[in-house]
Amino acid sequence: MDELIALLNDQRQLLDDLLYRLVAARGVLAAGEMRFVARASAEIENVIDEIFVAESRRAAGIAEIAVRLNIPPQKITLRALAGAAPEPYRSMLEHLHGEFLRLTDEIERTIATNKSLAAKGAAELTRMLSALGAQPIAEKPLTYGPPGLRRPADRAATTSALTYRGGQRP
Repeated sequence: MDELIALLNDQRQLLDDLLYRLVAARGVLAAGEMRFVARASAEIENVIDEIFVAESRRAAGIAEIAVRLNIPPQKITLRALAGAAPEPYRSMLEHLHGEFLRLTDEIERTIATNKSLAAKGAAELTRMLSALGAQPIAEKPLTYGPPGLRRPADRAATTSALTYRGGQRP
């Protein structure tokens, strides 16, 4: 059980790190420092990768403990584990559950704020470019479909840029 508590504390710390990076990105966006957006995004992605690794370790740890506590695999939740665990683990798990809920809520709110700031920044950039006489790049941003592949409609818009770098054929 001590190992599980350590894994959960590590994961809580990673969520706190993610929140910090999101708040830092919010500052970059609010300040209009577009030159730092890529760096802030990369830092967020790195923490998310670490969270996925920690999630795998946590899931394995919870499954192992659930077997020992006689909890069916389909009912493996932190709340169920806390309810079945003896003290002092019960209190620790309940505390961590509350921390996960709090951090998740803060992360979701910060992401919503960041999306709003990014949209405002993009709209302002489009307005400024239009004022300078520049043509809009595209009606909608380039996207990827659900399987992670570029959507066919977007392929035509980027083919020339990918095929003819600097005016030279590959």
